[in-house]
Amino acid sequence: MKKAVALLLSICVMLSCVSVVFAESTETKLVSTLGIMVGDETGNFDNDGYLTREQLAKIAVAIADPEYIAVSSVSPYKDVSYHAWSSGYIKRVSELGIFIGFPDGTFRPENYVNVEQASKIMLELLGYGNIGASADWANSQVNAAKSKGLLEGVSYTVGQPITRINVAKLIENTLLSQMKDSSEYLVSKLNCKFYDNAVIISDKNISGGYVSTTAGNFKKTAAITDDSIGKSGKIVVNKKNELIHFAPSVGRVKSYIVKS
Repeated sequence: MKKAVALLLSICVMLSCVSVVFAESTETKLVSTLGIMVGDETGNFDNDGYLTREQLAKIAVAIADPEYIAVSSVSPYKDVSYHAWSSGYIKRVSELGIFIGFPDGTFRPENYVNVEQASKIMLELLGYGNIGASADWANSQVNAAKSKGLLEGVSYTVGQPITRINVAKLIENTLLSQMKDSSEYLVSKLNCKFYDNAVIISDKNISGGYVSTTAGNFKKTAAITDDSIGKSGKIVVNKKNELIHFAPSVGRVKSYIVKS
């Protein structure tokens, strides 16, 4: 009997630990909500898996040209058949000059993406091209991305494939960064508004289904929970005035008095 109880307690602890891991995977929330980077049909994001170059091409197009509809077309690369699901995205991202192939005329669509390649694409999306004149191309991309805060909270090793969860965090950081020579944030290209250091005040005493913040009143979604009330952080609001993303500030605790 004692062994059975001990085993049950052990299982409960294990399940509790798993739920905590899932709860902390906030990196995937924004990219999933915006349809930029999603999991499989079972909801598995495959956090520790790797991203291929053709998958990154689709992601880049989803951000740079969200209205684009991919169709089978003649591919500009000899190793990408127009029958491939990614051919339209690869063609479009190359036309935009954001993500191109290699000097030998290949794109190598199934190769895994490393941090320097992902950083290069994110910098291009923000308008920072022509980085990398240095002989050390890889580190120049990483250092440029790091200087703009794009690699904050991202784990990586230069030259090695970067995991999907870390690519998701890199994309989130990029979306919530200002574009070059602009006061606009990249996420605005997806018809969204970004507010930093906004406080979630209350979801009471206002119209049903709305939440009050220091940035305004917005339609409440699953992004806001009871635990969000009274916290400050980054919020993203879509064109339907829905608060679709809330990332509480880390390391800052503030107290607010809310009067009804």
